[in-house]
Amino acid sequence: MSTTIMNKLTDLLNNMQAINLNEMDHVKLMRRRDTKYVIPTIKLPSILNDIKNQYRILEIDKKRIHPYQTLYYDTPMFSMYQAHHNHRLNRYKIRERKYLTSDDTFLEIKFKNNKGETQKKRIKYSFKKTMRDDVRSSAFLYLNSPYSRDEIEPALENSFHRITLVNKVKPERVTIDLGLMFSKSKEEDSLEVPNLVVIEIKRDLDAGNSEIVDVLHERRLKSQGFSKYCMGTALVNKTVRTNLFKAKMRRIGKFEKNMVANF
Repeated sequence: MSTTIMNKLTDLLNNMQAINLNEMDHVKLMRRRDTKYVIPTIKLPSILNDIKNQYRILEIDKKRIHPYQTLYYDTPMFSMYQAHHNHRLNRYKIRERKYLTSDDTFLEIKFKNNKGETQKKRIKYSFKKTMRDDVRSSAFLYLNSPYSRDEIEPALENSFHRITLVNKVKPERVTIDLGLMFSKSKEEDSLEVPNLVVIEIKRDLDAGNSEIVDVLHERRLKSQGFSKYCMGTALVNKTVRTNLFKAKMRRIGKFEKNMVANF
């Protein structure tokens, strides 16, 4: 991301009304409907400028852009990746996510059912523990997924920075992920995707209209499915099938070659 864009973002975010973690209980939205948009970073400042008065921004320790690290798990045959690639319904993701600003780490299971609803469940780790040495993880996986701890293994590492917005009136949360990096393991070089932003609008199942969705539609930006796990795996792992992701991979390539590329 260019210094000019980052400076614009910083100025905009610093002038938004803040919200802290304790005030966000009403937007946990563990059962929700998600809508995603993938845009070039160059478009983000003007979008934020148009919605800055309708949303509050999460602030932790005086920071408004927060680093995340994620370790995704899958079977040796990448069954969770393949289920997404093949558009199967009732599919899972299992990940270990570290929220670096707050020093929290969770084992999270996301389930998308055949109605398009996303359900997320998670347990918190003690400091410096991982899924492999937390005794609760086996029971958690057994109760909430078809996978056991011994059936899955680390499949992809991912890091990014996140801006989190909360609608001032409605049960709606917006996450904006930028500076995405992927690697198969800590020992391998990372693939950076600096000129792409993933916006995800998370709303209650009965939610009405959304101000940010209206702004995105005014710019003729269309929603689309985008999984950081699946796209990262498709980009860095040469052993998996990528047929159904090739159009999105080409679009990512456009963003990296030309920051003003349009859809």
